[in-house]
Amino acid sequence: MARWTATVGSFLRVIFAREELSAAPAPPPLTARRGALAPLLAPEPLPEDPPAPARPRARWLAWLFAPERLD
Repeated sequence: MARWTATVGSFLRVIFAREELSAAPAPPPLTARRGALAPLLAPEPLPEDPPAPARPRARWLAWLFAPERLD
């Protein structure tokens, strides 16, 4: 039983092991240079929509909480 739990434990440690890759520094000339087609293929900045106007406060429950009329 102990060997089975040790095997399962080592299997779970392998499955959930955190892997980290070291960041390799990029060569400086390649990061500063842009291609000739970059202005054509670059994403365009899109205009933002203006904020929506505030909705009028509808009093849809006013009929339930309104005081009764005493005619």
